[in-house]
Amino acid sequence: DNEAWRRKADAADRPGIRKRLGVQGRLFLAVGRLVKLKGFNFMLRAWALLPDPLKAGNRLAIVGGGEEEAGLKRLASELGISGVLFAGELSPSLLAEYYAAADVFVFPSLVDVWGMVVNEAMACGLPVLASKYAGAGQELVGGTGAGEMIDPTDTPAFSGALARWCTGDLDGMRRCARQAVNRCTHGVTVESIRRLILGDTPPGTSGFGAP
Repeated sequence: DNEAWRRKADAADRPGIRKRLGVQGRLFLAVGRLVKLKGFNFMLRAWALLPDPLKAGNRLAIVGGGEEEAGLKRLASELGISGVLFAGELSPSLLAEYYAAADVFVFPSLVDVWGMVVNEAMACGLPVLASKYAGAGQELVGGTGAGEMIDPTDTPAFSGALARWCTGDLDGMRRCARQAVNRCTHGVTVESIRRLILGDTPPGTSGFGAP
């Protein structure tokens, strides 16, 4: 329910949550099961390539649990980015607080028919760095002005996108994010997923892509 997520995020105490999380610059948020196909290891490597001032001035948070949690924490330590916040699995109300506190949503999945967390994040007004291998990225982000498509396996390019988003203007993308996801009703999402699975429709043409 896009509207329910929007209401929860709008009602949250963004300044208070950010203070509690120790966020001063921009908060980059990723949400999902901590398994290999979600691409979080590529995201950590891309974050590690950021110039030190950008890493020090901004924060990366990962919400979710799974079999790769220990390995991802170990990788973050090995990469010298131990400041990455691993929040674990959260209730919907607490997850809404993270959406409210964040500035950018990152979805680095290596394969995903859709990715409903992209809908949730965009409903909360977050611009998205979305994997080109995810249906939600192709349909909701590509051509809508709501973010940028990335290849998560191209670590230097991924890191470059993160760097741009550490300092670039996000206001226009926030507005586009909510507009794009508002066109995405449950029925349209289901139909788009069906078309993507069957290969009936090119990405971005199933009814709620570019306006």
